Amino acid sequence: MSTLPVGKAKPKPEPRQRPKRLPPNYICYPEAFKGRVDKHGNWLGGKLPRCRVCKGLLPPKENHVCSGYVPQLPYTDYEAHIKRMELLREDHEEAIDNAREDRRYERLHTCKRCGEQVEPDDEHQCERLQCDDCGEWVTEDECWEHQESCRGYVKF
Repeated sequence: MSTLPVGKAKPKPEPRQRPKRLPPNYICYPEAFKGRVDKHGNWLGGKLPRCRVCKGLLPPKENHVCSGYVPQLPYTDYEAHIKRMELLREDHEEAIDNAREDRRYERLHTCKRCGEQVEPDDEHQCERLQCDDCGEWVTEDECWEHQESCRGYVKF
């Protein structure tokens, strides 16, 4: 005999929470199972469809929990691949920097008048003269011929 206080009802036990059952794959992915299962999920035959994300098989009566995108890489050591890619990127950046530096050197060390390579600290006597009228650069030898065709005054 149990000893319950008078006028008190027996406490009800809390219902156990069952894990919610997820719907099967043939309901979750109807486009993948079209023509391969009947309305009750019975397999009619053929190859099992695969998940578009992780490429795993999709059995019709189970629920697929996708692990996410898994890259299809031709190598097994992913960390070594990342290191190789970082080295390649550093080499590429270094090559870009070197090319940029070479172009800058050419720009700073090329005479705008004659196109000759010169050092910035050296005195450079350019042998070309600029026409006032058209802005063309000519040598002293070409100066008189240019004055006849252009009619501009060439600075000496």
